[in-house]
Amino acid sequence: MNRLAVNPSRFLAESDLDWGQDLQRLFGTADPTRHGLPTIKPLLVYQRTTGWVAVSLHVMTISAAAMQKARHTSTPPLSWLNEERPVTRVGKSIDLYYVK
Repeated sequence: MNRLAVNPSRFLAESDLDWGQDLQRLFGTADPTRHGLPTIKPLLVYQRTTGWVAVSLHVMTISAAAMQKARHTSTPPLSWLNEERPVTRVGKSIDLYYVK
């Protein structure tokens, strides 16, 4: 039987994509605030930012679509990230960017 390799992140499934399972991979066991790292701040929608940006695929797809629909706009709230290339993917559900 011929089986194709399936990448789960290529499928949109609202309840299965991201439940925070990769946060441990992103931060390990360290408390970022105890290591001189900048304060972690939520992204503001429709506003480009710089520095390290970690965003879950759930936010980029499900949450963004819901917000876009609620605001009656054709522009996704984090569309500026489409111009950037992730440095890496953390686990299967978080893209990590460095935005200059």
